[in-house]
Amino acid sequence: MAETAVQPLKDGGHDGRRNNCDTDVLEIKKSRSVCTVITLAPCDGIVRVTTLTMLGVVINEQLTAADHVSSLLKICSRLVYALRVLRNHGIPAASMSDVFSATVLAKLMYCAPAWAGFTSAADRARLDAFLRWCRRLDTVTKKHQR
Repeated sequence: MAETAVQPLKDGGHDGRRNNCDTDVLEIKKSRSVCTVITLAPCDGIVRVTTLTMLGVVINEQLTAADHVSSLLKICSRLVYALRVLRNHGIPAASMSDVFSATVLAKLMYCAPAWAGFTSAADRARLDAFLRWCRRLDTVTKKHQR
């Protein structure tokens, strides 16, 4: 196992540019590679957040999709409720299928290739359980079933 040496950079890591905040920069040396770790002190006006929503995809500080799946299931549950109301008001089954694919499936599939790799087995199980629930409510026709 290679030893790791942690040393502060000269002049506090500032390369001639100063900002309002003091930064602590550490240079971590491993056997062949050098990695620079920057630790920022709290600054006025900058708030540390645990989740970030970019283009509708929620990314958390652990880079997992758990928060995104939770918010997605909450939104889709509301959409399924609206579909059930439409069904109770007499919407035809073909139209129900079209509305389901245009709303719920579109919401589930939006950016799915980007965030699906960050899902855990539990997240995938929650998504599968939601789709099974939709099938049980007859919101999905045979063309949307696997």
